[in-house]
Amino acid sequence: MSHPPPAEKVLEDRRVDCGCDERLHRPVLLEPGFQAWAVHACCGCGMVTCTEQRGDDGRFTGEAWSVHVALMLKPEVMTWLASWARLGPHEREVLWPMPAGWVRRGHRYLPAGWSGFSVEDLERREAALHEEQADLGVRQRLLLTGVPSEPPPAALPPQLAGFAVVWQAMQLTPETDTKVLLPYAQGSGPGSAIAAELLTGMQDAPQRLVELLRSGRAGPLQAALALLRAAPRPECLPLILEALQAVPLTPLSDVPDRLSHWDCFELLLLMLAELRTQASEAPAVLRALMRKVARHDTTLVDRLRLVTALLESNAPPQV
Repeated sequence: MSHPPPAEKVLEDRRVDCGCDERLHRPVLLEPGFQAWAVHACCGCGMVTCTEQRGDDGRFTGEAWSVHVALMLKPEVMTWLASWARLGPHEREVLWPMPAGWVRRGHRYLPAGWSGFSVEDLERREAALHEEQADLGVRQRLLLTGVPSEPPPAALPPQLAGFAVVWQAMQLTPETDTKVLLPYAQGSGPGSAIAAELLTGMQDAPQRLVELLRSGRAGPLQAALALLRAAPRPECLPLILEALQAVPLTPLSDVPDRLSHWDCFELLLLMLAELRTQASEAPAVLRALMRKVARHDTTLVDRLRLVTALLESNAPPQV
């Protein structure tokens, strides 16, 4: 279905079309990330605005510039978007340059109806919510703070499809078939965490995790990472080490100094780093693997060296 281009208003560097202090502006549900389109809300006046970021990085023109353009979407679309929780300040742990979907985030959500705050009051309530939501999963946090009761409107632009994906994920239940849950868990963003939380509550969760770790493929391994984040299982460390040693050392044909299964290696290393479990055999296994891949992938050697140091220091994860 095609959508006519929306009317526009240039906001320069602001994200919400209001006159309130920018420190009151928060993303709605999703991090802006690298997407051109984003939705933000003001916790002062309550205004919600969808923007598109446009600009030039200056590589060819010599002049870098960027502006946010407010898009005037249909009222039913804006009403639906405004029903979502706001995204509060959050921590993230990025151990090395990695795909955005792999980054560990400590998302906290603010109620959809929040408005009328001063900057000081908002920061105080956010700090309290950070503690209140610490032991809750993403699904529980969203249920408490704002999920639209109606499905996505037909006029929702494809650039905002991420909101529809999360809404669909929120319709999943503990009774949903595993075959439906796993594709969500292999994805990224809140939808992956929601599906992983449901999967870890199932009776066959331990066996399912073993199957994912032994798959030898990046997609299932990303789902395994999501499951371990939802419910850490330090007893899986030997299995992760076993899976690491089974990954093929096949060079990537079109990229020098890189292995074709680099993503499998890095996902498994990320699991080890986040578990931070003391295991006497782990550093020795990683050092042996370091020697094997040294001729093929120096980037992977750096990752192995970093994770070895983390395990030996037993530093706890920050998120």
